[in-house]
Amino acid sequence: MKIRSALCAICFLLCALSRADAAQPAREFAFDPAHCAITFKVRHIFVEIPGRFAEYGGTVRFDPRNLAGSVFDVTVKAASLDTFVDKRNEHLRGPDFFDAAKFPDISFKSSKIRRVSEHEFKMTGTLTLKGVSREITLPLTYHGMKANPLDPKLEVAGFSARLNIFMPDYSFCDPKWSEMGVLGQNALVEIGFELASPR
Repeated sequence: MKIRSALCAICFLLCALSRADAAQPAREFAFDPAHCAITFKVRHIFVEIPGRFAEYGGTVRFDPRNLAGSVFDVTVKAASLDTFVDKRNEHLRGPDFFDAAKFPDISFKSSKIRRVSEHEFKMTGTLTLKGVSREITLPLTYHGMKANPLDPKLEVAGFSARLNIFMPDYSFCDPKWSEMGVLGQNALVEIGFELASPR
């Protein structure tokens, strides 16, 4: 009986240690802004107009062997949008659309990452846009990690993701723009990150 109790205690301790280890934060990576991109496309009448966000940052921790300790916590500055036409940029930053003065940040924070295949993952988290927060799940591709050829003291990890945002879910703009046929209701967002970490 004592032997069984001792074995149970050891098993319990090993399980607890295993859970504690899995919950440890994964390796942290820093943004390399010159080699990152957040771009989007939105239909205007007939054609898709491209744009990008120039300012963003946050915390990224990732280890494919420790998904419980991995997190993407990213904030994008709404006023940094650029559609390559100054007048249009000012309109989009204003109250009719992003209202960047009132809602300066667009944010996403993951709550769960699960593996689909060797390099493919599903990432669930909360997207907040114009003060509206919704849970979304998006596909995440992990391209691997290697030593930076230009700086051997650093390792670089590559990630990409694509998501479709149904803008009415976030009260993004007055419905009149869609009713007039001027603006589509969906924004296709593409993300490519090269993130660095000391070796």
